[in-house]
Amino acid sequence: MKKYIFLGVLMITSGYISNILYDFGGGEVWSGLTYAPGIIFGILMGIWIILNTKIKPIKIFSWVMISAIAYLIAYFSAYITGLGTYNLFLSFFLGGAIGASILALSTDRLIANISSKNFWLTTLLGGLSGLVFVYDWAYNYQYFFHSYIIWQTVIGITLGVLIEKNKTTNLDINLR
Repeated sequence: MKKYIFLGVLMITSGYISNILYDFGGGEVWSGLTYAPGIIFGILMGIWIILNTKIKPIKIFSWVMISAIAYLIAYFSAYITGLGTYNLFLSFFLGGAIGASILALSTDRLIANISSKNFWLTTLLGGLSGLVFVYDWAYNYQYFFHSYIIWQTVIGITLGVLIEKNKTTNLDINLR
């Protein structure tokens, strides 16, 4: 239980730092800080993975880089699918779902086997958590303070539980 509390603290911290850096970058599409949430999430989740698994460091480094790329893809998916037309529910659901699905797939390939059912569950949770961005967009005008904390905590803990659940059955995951 302590490892999940620690993971929750890491993910809340990740969401908080992500929001600060995103806001510091002005939320501009081409600002380098706009993409910080994927990197921060990946690094803090990677720390938890290092402390709780015996995965090779190169795989964890790869997972962190994929986390950054997943954020870019999720960001542009949300942007392209509706921010210009204010189809906010669809755009943020898709952005959250796409980001979560990339993270679940990379976790499956690099860290621990994730069943098809759990992959789709993680994707759905990512989409539903992505809907929090609608609230912050509408009421806080693009300052996503609540959104990053909630999305990163939900997906981080979900992936953490799946990693722990499959860790004992995947002692040879490093041989993949």
